Amino acid sequence: MTSWKVISRSEHNQTNWRRRQGYEFAADHQVVEVLLAELSSVLPHYVLGFIKREDQYHLVAVLGFGGDRNYFAGPDNKWVCEVVPAALRAYPFRLITSSEAEEKVLCIDEGYLSEDSEDTPLFQEDGELDSSITGVLDFLNSCDHNRDLTQRACNSVAGAGIIEPWPLKISAGVDEEEVTIEWLYRINETALNSLSRTGLAELRSTSALPLAYAQLFSMNQLKGLVKRAELISLQAARVESNKSASSLFEDEGSLNFDLI
Repeated sequence: MTSWKVISRSEHNQTNWRRRQGYEFAADHQVVEVLLAELSSVLPHYVLGFIKREDQYHLVAVLGFGGDRNYFAGPDNKWVCEVVPAALRAYPFRLITSSEAEEKVLCIDEGYLSEDSEDTPLFQEDGELDSSITGVLDFLNSCDHNRDLTQRACNSVAGAGIIEPWPLKISAGVDEEEVTIEWLYRINETALNSLSRTGLAELRSTSALPLAYAQLFSMNQLKGLVKRAELISLQAARVESNKSASSLFEDEGSLNFDLI
């Protein structure tokens, strides 16, 4: 489990941070949040839906079907898609609301703190954040602002009563048993088309209308996600087959040719 550490000038003035190697931290993620600002870029590649958390709906991209594999993370921890959702790109850094100051502070996954001089410093000699961090902080602040706008849009579609459960029965791979997904929600297209002009205007005022249509359009990517699952299943089966074949040639002891 990730342990987030607040970056402190007094505590981390002489501390470095280790750059991540790919997206190993997200290898088991089944969903990732999506922002309004990136809708047009993620739409051609991801299935979008909603999850419900703390009595609110949140817009997410679906990465898996509830197992322990993320179908966009390759075996070498590279992201197997040209578009990486913004929520993943700043890791191992994150903005978290401080319980003491009630404001958001910059944090780092504690596992990426380092005393190795070859790694990147968190602070410069003058005590200011290193340039490698300031760019990340600007990016996180932009994402945080857009996250508020995205949540406002999600709240708007929820308030309009056009979100419904999206039960899915999926075969998550070759020869795999069908799995039922009960934690996703989608836009009810009939309810959306039945909204009054006033209702549509309210959705438009919060940018919720393009969000609703993006979710509906993204459902065409479901076949592609299933194909990813099948490909990973085939690759895993091939690896197991190769292991079994190689075991036939392992030295299990000396051979006795006198028995031939």
